[in-house]
Amino acid sequence: MTSWHLAEDVEFLRQELKLEKIPCLMGHSGGGTAALWYAIRFPEKVENLVLLNHQLEGFDDSESMKAILQQKQKDPELRPALDAWTASWDDASDEEFAAFFRSFLPVYFYNLRSCDKVPSLRSLSRIPVWNYHLLHGKNASQRSQEAELDFVKARTLLIFATDDPICTPTQGMVTKNGISGSKMVVYDKCGHFPWIEKKEEVINELQEFFPETHSLH
Repeated sequence: MTSWHLAEDVEFLRQELKLEKIPCLMGHSGGGTAALWYAIRFPEKVENLVLLNHQLEGFDDSESMKAILQQKQKDPELRPALDAWTASWDDASDEEFAAFFRSFLPVYFYNLRSCDKVPSLRSLSRIPVWNYHLLHGKNASQRSQEAELDFVKARTLLIFATDDPICTPTQGMVTKNGISGSKMVVYDKCGHFPWIEKKEEVINELQEFFPETHSLH
């Protein structure tokens, strides 16, 4: 299982729903990676593409990620979360991996108190570690998306945030440069979940982007 293969699941769903085209495909983080692969592999089957803090597969973003993490290290309140972030979970059980995740979850946010707005994440008791390793870890088999971005034909909106240490705006800029006519928005003082820390801004941006027939209500 890879993000490249997950795009096929989207295509099977489109066929099952008997849609000639997907009116709008949206993905966040790794889900954005799969959504982007779909738009690359099936360019005639999606009209609008929205990528929220997506990960550009195969792109080395280590320098930008390092800079954001160094900035976060200046906050004493974040030190326990950053210690958990840098710990090794290669041999962790699913329950231990979930405990690591709960510990480093604050790193994903600009405002640490925003963690309280995601009780479903804070209460996770089990996360399949094999799934992480298969998609992002030691067993990952990745392809490069950057060289194939010009295949995308969908109207594309990219949303990023300055304080996201996972999917930095650098990845967004590379994607924007590769997709003709795409639009990119970057929010300050915001982390990996912009619809939580910048809820109204994100909703307004989506409403402006979607054609009237697909507007949000």
